[in-house]
Parts: sequence; C-alpha cells; structure tokens
Amino acid sequence: MDEQALTTTELAEHLGMHPTTIRRGVEDGTIPHYRTPGGHLRYHLHTVTQALAEPTS
Repeated sequence: MDEQALTTTELAEHLGMHPTTIRRGVEDGTIPHYRTPGGHLRYHLHTVTQALAEPTS
C-alpha cells in the first residue's frame, strides 16, 4: 500500500483534533510518525487510526 503522508495539520483535520493534540501524541508515543530529511513530522492515516484504536493498558 502506497499511502500518502499527511502533515500534522492534515492529520488533525482528518481526525477532528487540534494540531497541538497531535503533537502531544507524538511526544508521548501514542501517535506513530516519522520525520522527513528536513525534520518535519509526517503520518500515515491508516497507521495512526490503528494505533489509536488499540486498547491502552
């Protein structure tokens, strides 16, 4: 699957969240992400929605 990478703002819009909430999820490890060579955060919607759907312990 060749899914398009989303920016923080684009992901927030898809999930109905504020971009700051996304960044906090990155910091606490609940939102999977990667960084571009320039240091920008990018996300794959399918991976993020799967991670958020997993029950927490």
